[in-house]
Amino acid sequence: MQADGANRWPAVHTLDAARLFRLALESAPAGSLLHGVADEGVPFREFAEAIARNLGVPAVSVAPDDAARHFGFLGMFAAADNPA
Repeated sequence: MQADGANRWPAVHTLDAARLFRLALESAPAGSLLHGVADEGVPFREFAEAIARNLGVPAVSVAPDDAARHFGFLGMFAAADNPA
C-alpha cells in the first residue's frame, strides 16, 4: 500500500461486466482466455475520496504499516496495487 493512495484497483461497471460475460458465454470458443479491463486501474485514493464524500466524512491517509489494523481483513486488498 502506498501512503499517498496511488496503488491501483481495477474497476468495471457491473452492467458492462455482465454484458461482457454474456457475450463471452455466447461467442467465445471453449478454452478462451478473456480479459475485460481496458484501463490500468483506478487509484485507491479516488475510491476512498468518493466513499468519504458520499458519507460526508474526511478521507484520510493510512500508513502502509497501519493498513491491517485500520482495514482489518481487507487490509491486504487495500494495500494491493493491481493495475490489471
